[in-house]
Amino acid sequence: MTHAPNAITETTDQLAIGHDEYDPEPESAADDQGPELTTTVEMISDALAQAEAEVDRLRDKKAAIREAEGAASRQVRLGIVRQAANSWAIDCNRARSRAQEHLENLAIATRFDVAKLAAAFGEFKLADARCGANALYARNLDRTDPLPDSPIGAPRERSLRTGQQYADLTWSRYLDQVINDRARAERDRCFNLLQSFAHEQTENAAATARAAALALDDYESLDVPQPPAIAELHQSAVAAINEHDFDPEQMKAAGVISVRRAAQNAELEKLIDAGN
Repeated sequence: MTHAPNAITETTDQLAIGHDEYDPEPESAADDQGPELTTTVEMISDALAQAEAEVDRLRDKKAAIREAEGAASRQVRLGIVRQAANSWAIDCNRARSRAQEHLENLAIATRFDVAKLAAAFGEFKLADARCGANALYARNLDRTDPLPDSPIGAPRERSLRTGQQYADLTWSRYLDQVINDRARAERDRCFNLLQSFAHEQTENAAATARAAALALDDYESLDVPQPPAIAELHQSAVAAINEHDFDPEQMKAAGVISVRRAAQNAELEKLIDAGN
């Protein structure tokens, strides 16, 4: 225990020495933390500026993409609608004309095939409908690429090169028309045949009579027998009517004149039925 004071003294000295060596330096820590905070704010500001610049870049890029898309779309749309209004319209007209020609050939064919005619009519209607669809789409050209206004300021429109012309034409109406046309054509054909036959026969008869007349002596004439006219035959038939054969009851009811006319008309009908 005799060394305790010395130990205490040493311990105290060590604490004193330790106190001198330990320096928490609170002010130095505060000084170091200030620049670190400043650096962090600057970094955030720089990052934010970079982010905003990136947003602006992406926004401009998006706008440029949309502008390019719009320009490309307008270019293609204008090209397509111009084709529709011009070359495609002409193609539609030609296709419809071919379908119509085929239909008309079947309609006047010697052998009348209703099934083939119906199929051809359907194709013709479809070709006409395609012309109508083309016209509807080609009308967009006036909106996509409008014409300049007239000198008085009125809007202008292009003339369509095609269009649906037979929208209201039905199969039943067309078939009736074809049948009637065929009937008229057959009537005309037969009439022309009869005329040709009569002309040929009369020419032959005239040639025969001419040859016979040439063979006669001078001042002689060829006697060519003529068939009696129906008026002469009817006059003879009327003269042969015996009114004593009339029915007395009919004469009382209708009168003599009416019965006589009826008898005369009956004789005329007999002559007509006989081929006169």
